[in-house]
Amino acid sequence: MVALSVFYYWAARDYYQRHQPTSVYRQPRFLYPIIGAKNNKLVNPLGVHVAFGSLYTTSADKVVVTSREGAFNWSLNLSGDAQKIEDISSRSVVLDRFGRIYVSAGPKNDILVYRLNGDFRYIFPQLIAPVKTSNSTTSKKVINPVGLRYFDDQLYVTDVGDQTLKIFSTTGKLKKKIGGPGTTPGKFQYPNSMVKAGDGTLYVTDSNNSRVQVFDKNGKFLSFLKAPEKDMFSLPRGIDIDKLGRIHVVDTLKSRVYVFSKDHKFLFTYGSSQNNEGDLAYPNGIYIDQETGLIFIADRLNNRVAVWAEK
Repeated sequence: MVALSVFYYWAARDYYQRHQPTSVYRQPRFLYPIIGAKNNKLVNPLGVHVAFGSLYTTSADKVVVTSREGAFNWSLNLSGDAQKIEDISSRSVVLDRFGRIYVSAGPKNDILVYRLNGDFRYIFPQLIAPVKTSNSTTSKKVINPVGLRYFDDQLYVTDVGDQTLKIFSTTGKLKKKIGGPGTTPGKFQYPNSMVKAGDGTLYVTDSNNSRVQVFDKNGKFLSFLKAPEKDMFSLPRGIDIDKLGRIHVVDTLKSRVYVFSKDHKFLFTYGSSQNNEGDLAYPNGIYIDQETGLIFIADRLNNRVAVWAEK
């Protein structure tokens, strides 16, 4: 028994370490696709997230849950009796440390919250009292949510309704709002996603301004991530940071991922012009699993999640 336990320990350790990046200059390679199951195939996936050892992927009116290797587990149907919404479409998904599942979805532009078993709970954030505006007596704290991320017990929401990044407590309290509509530094035109570095630095993909903005932990604009002049960003959307501190930015129109060092120097791209099954087609979200080093990319037009890693 002891020998068997040691074997499983080292086997698990090897699994969790063998895909970890080791060099900032080494490009990841395509490993395998995840497409869902026979009756739960991925359809136009936009968002990906790993939590509690499982991969959660938005897929039309569902969130499909698989193992990190692609084995189908179950699916969360968003258009159930609790919402009574027709033509619902999932955009982004994230889980908090308590196992609550948050899904941004149209056409009502809500953030739906579920228990880990898939039971619907409520629409986030729950309004206690109306919020007065110049146009109406009530207003949603979240107008048109797209990207969702969870860091340090806070929910980060990119809201294209008022072109802001909003930071909430998990109880629904709005703690900070960054940005607003515009083209000047610190303003947004369709903020799509964001990521938070270990030192609190925030990176936001400002999609329709074709740029990635960098803010300090207090929300003060610092700079832009600069792609090469001959290969500038076109439509940056998904963004995440790997264990080496490299920033991976998905450019949807260019169907590839730009990678920058933690001091913001451009390193390389991956995901296109390889003439193999790893080529991306209109990719959107990205999630880098810190536990395993695996890179999950919502490969929208290929109706799959493309899984990458350094080795």
